Amino acid sequence: MVAMSLPLVAFELKPASRSKMRRITEKYKEKQMAILFNNRVVSAPVIRGVITESGVIEGITELDE
Repeated sequence: MVAMSLPLVAFELKPASRSKMRRITEKYKEKQMAILFNNRVVSAPVIRGVITESGVIEGITELDE
């Protein structure tokens, strides 16, 4: 069986945004968080852990340029 990798996106937060993201991800851990691009929801992954400085979005099933 051949293992296939799904695309992922890594990101890093600016220092000014880190405490807000930490509070949000602590509060909503194991719930979905919408990701918007041009005011359109493009993904809604589940928050798996508290995000403080950086993170990874996994499970992206569709990529459009």
